[in-house]
Amino acid sequence: MFPKLTPITRNIIILNVIFYLASNFLIPQMYGMFSVYYIGSPDFRVWQILTHMFMHAPLGSGIGLTHILFNMLTLMSFGPVLEQVVGDRKYIMLYFLSG
Repeated sequence: MFPKLTPITRNIIILNVIFYLASNFLIPQMYGMFSVYYIGSPDFRVWQILTHMFMHAPLGSGIGLTHILFNMLTLMSFGPVLEQVVGDRKYIMLYFLSG
């Protein structure tokens, strides 16, 4: 079910978990800084185009833990295969372009 974790997939999972833990337990303001807002919003920042992919529903939302858990399980299932098939650079591009 789960192939051996490849380096980039492992690092993406680690980044997601770090963002999740930090935004829920250390710096709740991260949701306002790193979640994406539409371009016309006064809260929009250019970096949100990339950082929103690492933000997951907060714990108090009722789906927070389930959201990140199933996202990371899916990444663990399909990420290593994709990473090996398309290669490191294309895999990273695919990850960010899919976000």
